[in-house]
Amino acid sequence: LSVVMSVEKWDPNYPLPEGYEPIPEPGWVRMEKSTVTVAGDAIAQANLIVKVPDEAKWKGKRFAAMVKTGLTTGFWLDAPVKVYLETQP
Repeated sequence: LSVVMSVEKWDPNYPLPEGYEPIPEPGWVRMEKSTVTVAGDAIAQANLIVKVPDEAKWKGKRFAAMVKTGLTTGFWLDAPVKVYLETQP
């Protein structure tokens, strides 16, 4: 089974945790691989790469994004993975 993943802006249908704001640019977070192969009845790991611009306005912030997952057949799963980031002050 192959799973496709992409990072999206925070879905407003889900409440944001206190102190977090939607990530201004989902492209700051990307998947190491956009497709991961998972054996049946198994769990696989996908690594995130985070690159927030080194600008004062982004320091000491808490951002939230979502990873959308789906099958390579085109069926998107209705269970986004929530990603929480905290930048250095």
